[in-house]
Formats: sequence, structure tokens, C-alpha cells
Amino acid sequence: MKQSGIIRSVRGWFVTVALGLALAWQTAPAEDQLELVFDIADVIAVPGETGVAVPVYMSNLQDTVEGFDIWFVLANSWLATLQPEVDTQGSLIGGWESLLEQQYTPDLIDLKVMADADNGLPPLVPGIGYPQYGETPLFVIMADILDIDDSVTERTVPLVLRTAPASNFSVYNEISMPLGLSLDSVLDTAYFRCEYWAPPPDEGICLSWARVSTPPFDSMSVGWDHYSWVDTVEKVQVSHGSIHVLRCGDVNGTDDKINLSDITQLVSYVYLDGDPPASLWAANVSGDVEQRLNLSDITVLVSRVYLDGLPMNCQ
Repeated sequence: MKQSGIIRSVRGWFVTVALGLALAWQTAPAEDQLELVFDIADVIAVPGETGVAVPVYMSNLQDTVEGFDIWFVLANSWLATLQPEVDTQGSLIGGWESLLEQQYTPDLIDLKVMADADNGLPPLVPGIGYPQYGETPLFVIMADILDIDDSVTERTVPLVLRTAPASNFSVYNEISMPLGLSLDSVLDTAYFRCEYWAPPPDEGICLSWARVSTPPFDSMSVGWDHYSWVDTVEKVQVSHGSIHVLRCGDVNGTDDKINLSDITQLVSYVYLDGDPPASLWAANVSGDVEQRLNLSDITVLVSRVYLDGLPMNCQ
């Protein structure tokens, strides 16, 4: 196999320098590296409901948040859609100067939210100072529920914050330094085949190299490729949210079933000033247009659970 002497010597130097750079880029882990915490609320809704509010909370523990570009996706499209705008009233970004929302899917199950505290013109609008522990929503996503039938068994819609690839997630401080990212390195081996060797007396010198992925090859080089990724192991913690669509008669809203526990809670609420139902709609099985809960609803619910009798008509 022919090989240029220059290529062989440069290859050894390159590997040594690349290893040194890779080691220099590695930093000792801090005692507490957690920078960002995102928590999307779990909410309940009823069939056909519009404007269901899903709060998104963020804690920034190590640095100021000056802006972000984050993307949310519903895990299925047969239960709900997302509205094209978020609600910022009373939120952490309520006074920010730049806000842009975009949707990319035709079935409206995604929403990308891009925001900056300040547009560069006076007066200065500050970002979100730290440490800040997410007691106030970052903003509120609005969803619309499809008018699904009670026979639908899968009634929970996960709402996911996308963190991979890193291009889908960007949070940065006041000097545009990204937060929540880690740097990693992978060893990359490149193979080259000589397309044209110099004629004698310089026949050991290649005049034209081409990179190849399979043998045969005439030379190779080894180096490190560096890339950034959203570090959901140590720096970013995400709790995805969900929207659960109640079934008519599911008074307690806890098990997606209609049984004695729903009757018990309804009786307790109507006569003993007990806990309210998860939704007036789900408990209003008699179909009262003013959603007044009383003995009629208890009668219908008992009939449905034990006698398979009176139909339910939630309104």
C-alpha cells in the first residue's frame, strides 16, 4: 500500500493534538449542575371544550433567562389540537417585547414558542432573574378538545416538550450563551483513497485524495468531533404534561371509570358539602341545562352503574 510520508507524520501529530484538545474541553462536574426545570401541567377537559389552559412552568437556577425557542407537540391528534397563540397574561414573559408562535403540522398538534425579553431598544426589559423556582407560569398553552364519544378508550393526550435534537430547544442568557447544553466528543476515523499518484520518481506522493467509507483505502486519520446536546441527565429536567378528557359520569375524574366511587362523591357533594366533582359537565348526568347537581343526577348515576338503565346526558 502506498502512503505519503507527509500524511503518516501529520496523522500522528493530529491524533496527539486532538486528544489534548478533547481533554481540555472536559470540565469537572459541578456539585449541582441543574440549570433549568420545565414542568407542564396535567389538566382535565371535557369533549368539545375549547380554550383549555395548560400552564407551562420553568425554574432557572443558575443564570438569567433572556430568551428561548422551545417546541411542544401533542403525542396524538385524535383528541385535541393546539391554538396558535399562548396566553402570557400574568406570566413570567408578560412584559417581554418579542413573542412569536409557529405551527408546522397541518393537524395543529405542535406549537413552537420563541421569545426575547428585550428588542435592543431602550428602555431595557430585563430577563427572568435567578434563582427562580417556577411559582408563576412561563406562559399558558391553549388547547381545543375534539368532540369525542364516550366509547373512545384512550382519553389522555401527552403534551411533550421536545429537547432532541438540540436545534429544537434553545434557552439563553443576556449575552446569548445557551443554557442546559453539554459538550460531548466522539472519535471519528476518516479513510482516504488516492485517486492519482505522482509519476516516478515521486510515485509515493498522492496528488489527489478522495474520502471513502469502505476499503480499499490508502490512508486514514483519527480525530475528535465535538457536538452539543440538551443535557437532560444533569442540566435540564423536563416533566411532560397531559390533557385527560373526561367521560360522562366520571365524577371523581381519577380512574376513567364509572362506579361506586363516583356515586359516593356525588352524594357527598350534593348532601354533605363534600369535595366538588372533577368537572360539573361530567357530574351533570341528568342533562340539566344550568348544571345544577341534585338527586336527579344521583338517580341516573345509580341506575347506570347497577341497573344499566337511565341514559346519561352530560351537558
